[in-house]
Amino acid sequence: MQDLTFNYKNRPFVMIFLILFGAVCAAVFVYMALSEDDLRLGFLGVSASGLEATALAWFFAVFMAGLAVFGVYGLVRMLQTPRQIKLGATQMQAPKAPISKTVITVNYADIDKLRTEDVFGQKMLVIAHKGGKLNITKSYLADKTAFDTIKAELNARRDAAAGVQLL
Repeated sequence: MQDLTFNYKNRPFVMIFLILFGAVCAAVFVYMALSEDDLRLGFLGVSASGLEATALAWFFAVFMAGLAVFGVYGLVRMLQTPRQIKLGATQMQAPKAPISKTVITVNYADIDKLRTEDVFGQKMLVIAHKGGKLNITKSYLADKTAFDTIKAELNARRDAAAGVQLL
């Protein structure tokens, strides 16, 4: 059997939203902390005024700026690191999650069960193996036919590793 490689597509929209949300909120809190002489903040029945409110506004500004920086870091990492599913002769390699750098290697003989699940409209291939389970989400694959190809190839390679002869 030949080696097959399937790429995950980059989905930067969440990180871009995180960057924009963090930057806008940080700007609002900085503006509030700098421009208000007698700042009053209230949330869920808890209120602060004066110096406490200003310190709280600065805290939230720093927190939101950190959120934006985290979004930039995630976006850069996402674009730098190609994530792939590789089906080799005796084992497969796939990221632990679609956005993870951690790659899991699973021998075909160790696969106990393959099933397809539909979770909140997301079609996933769940691979139960001796070391745990691995999910491959259809919407993260770059090619629309890749999901069905991966499922068919995994079934065939698992059966071949187990010594099952197909007629």
